[in-house]
Amino acid sequence: MRRQNGRYSPAFKFKVVLETLRAEGQGVDVEVARAYGIHPVTLSTWKRQSLQRGPEVFGGKEEVKA
Repeated sequence: MRRQNGRYSPAFKFKVVLETLRAEGQGVDVEVARAYGIHPVTLSTWKRQSLQRGPEVFGGKEEVKA
């Protein structure tokens, strides 16, 4: 799922993060990262970013209010 420049596609990131969130539990991040061949720290970063920016997905051009 890597692009030629070594980066992962947004769809791939979303798929991996979604799987992690669905399987919440201790040690799940490490297992999912291992299954997809990515580093657990990378997955943690993607997960944190998706949780922080999640409201933007549904906000459109409007400013997101918490």
